[in-house]
Amino acid sequence: MSVQRAAFGLLMKVKLFCCIVLSSDNGPINDWQFKYGEEVESVKVSMEHTKVANDSAVARQRGIDGHGITLKSIWDVAADLQEKRLQIVLPEWISAEFSVHALYHRNRYMPARVRVSLDFLLKRFDEESRRLFLV
Repeated sequence: MSVQRAAFGLLMKVKLFCCIVLSSDNGPINDWQFKYGEEVESVKVSMEHTKVANDSAVARQRGIDGHGITLKSIWDVAADLQEKRLQIVLPEWISAEFSVHALYHRNRYMPARVRVSLDFLLKRFDEESRRLFLV
């Protein structure tokens, strides 16, 4: 399938659902980013038939309760997917990646405890990512 056809199909599928979007101080976060292969597509969720939540846990619970679809991190919903409380509705698309940052004081010599902590986090995130994407 061409990327253009896939992108059009994504847009049409999202429009079929009532969506649950998060809101921040800057307004609703209704610009959803998806990847199809190497292409990234943006879908602007219409606020006309949308429910808004200012808490990620509330958005998740509204999805579980059947009030619509929401864009969530696999880290937030892995257990719900395994227990069949939620399901993936656009399996051919994945959400664009988000970064995780470790902040530490940078100087010439990194203390061993910082290096051990960073190594642990890298290994743990890698293991969990592999496990979660097998859901």
